[in-house]
Amino acid sequence: MATLHLLQQGHVNIAHIKGLSSQPDAGARFDGYKKALNEAGIKVLPKLVKQGDFSSEMGYDKTVELIESKVHFSALFAANDQTAYGAIKALHDHGIRVPEDVSVIGFDDLPTSKFFTPALTTLRQPIEEIGVVCAKSILSLLNGEPSEERLPPIDLLVRESTVSKFRQL
Repeated sequence: MATLHLLQQGHVNIAHIKGLSSQPDAGARFDGYKKALNEAGIKVLPKLVKQGDFSSEMGYDKTVELIESKVHFSALFAANDQTAYGAIKALHDHGIRVPEDVSVIGFDDLPTSKFFTPALTTLRQPIEEIGVVCAKSILSLLNGEPSEERLPPIDLLVRESTVSKFRQL
């Protein structure tokens, strides 16, 4: 959903800072990034992908690596909001404006994300609802009943850190 949002905004050179490789959710987010690009007919460029660890510090460092590599990117999908905070700070420190020059999207919707400057576009997982669904599924399975619970949807919260490339033309 994050990469698709950026594609819908007109971005084609989308960087990604991954989360910890040992975390399944980091792998799923990277898989989603690759799938969205592939479905849009855009080749995944390894030079636009950096291994992160879900921290602001690594988000900062990996964004500096992207900037210093001179690879062109107009958008960045950070594996989580913490990484996005570091990325935005690195962009700012290098005179790159968010969202005018580079759009940034995170994942998690941390409580501070709506108060960050610019307010962070992010994806929100309804963690409490997911916990309830999981608990109901476990109880059903323990009682020998089929589990037909469905996970609640993830919400895209569009805020100030993403902008359409079409609007800039």
